[in-house]
Amino acid sequence: SDFGASRRAVLLPPWVPACLVSMTLIKHEDFPSAHVAPRHVQIWLPSGYAEDEEPYAVLYMHDGQNLFESEAAAFGESWEVPAAMARVLASGSAKKTLVVGVWNTAARFREYLPDSLSERLHGPVREQLLAQQQYGGAPMSSPYVRFLTEELKPFIDKTYRTSPDAPNTFVMGSSMGGLASWYALAQRPDVFGAAGCISTHWPLTILDEVLAKQGDTWKDAVAEAVRTTLSETLPACDSGHRFWFDYGTEHLDAHYEPYQAVADEVMQQKGYIQGRDVMTRRYEGASHNERSWATRLCDPLAFLLRKD
Repeated sequence: SDFGASRRAVLLPPWVPACLVSMTLIKHEDFPSAHVAPRHVQIWLPSGYAEDEEPYAVLYMHDGQNLFESEAAAFGESWEVPAAMARVLASGSAKKTLVVGVWNTAARFREYLPDSLSERLHGPVREQLLAQQQYGGAPMSSPYVRFLTEELKPFIDKTYRTSPDAPNTFVMGSSMGGLASWYALAQRPDVFGAAGCISTHWPLTILDEVLAKQGDTWKDAVAEAVRTTLSETLPACDSGHRFWFDYGTEHLDAHYEPYQAVADEVMQQKGYIQGRDVMTRRYEGASHNERSWATRLCDPLAFLLRKD
């Protein structure tokens, strides 16, 4: 029933005192699903979890292999989640929280692309997008969210000492994982109380020739789909949900600001107040990589996990 659980020590980044980062990683290998391909899942337990008896909030994060250990990360650098969580929890202003890192698979782009957004794309743009090599088929975001909410979450709540309600259940990711995070909350606002969308990949494509040569045509089509999708699928502000959006200014992140402005406008129309229910941050000079996300991770964690 533990799906091959194994424990590993966490490597400490040199800029965090070791006494703050006394923690455990538990790996459940090839976690099975009826909806998507099996994948590894890693659980990070903060110091104190084994000693106390109170239930913990849970943060579900996409691209799980990139979160904790640089040697497992796709590009050789991790988000350094243990260090960031230790700093945020040591402040005393955040809920005691464990982190569930959900590894991605070869179907990453399809699993993270919101079908609600794809469906609202102008026909030719949608067809061109789904034919690109990174996708190679229709979105699988709905089965991915079913996996998270109907299979993984019940296992986590049964196996670990958690507070299973929505105000104590969060979801976060970067790039395509940023899209998957607001989508998961939109699909299941009864499950997720807050979403962290880091360097959200609003343009959907990563092809330079599309971003450059078809700039305005592509941007207008996608921005309109973003507007209608968020307007029609996100819960209203009075539901008590929180959202974090951010972006840098370099590499892929240089394309994000106009789309984020559309998202911010929709959030405002739905009654979300910047700094209270939603936070949008621009990080000058930040790029589209794990190092940039690790550098600012404490900011979204502090906002999303804050005690009410």
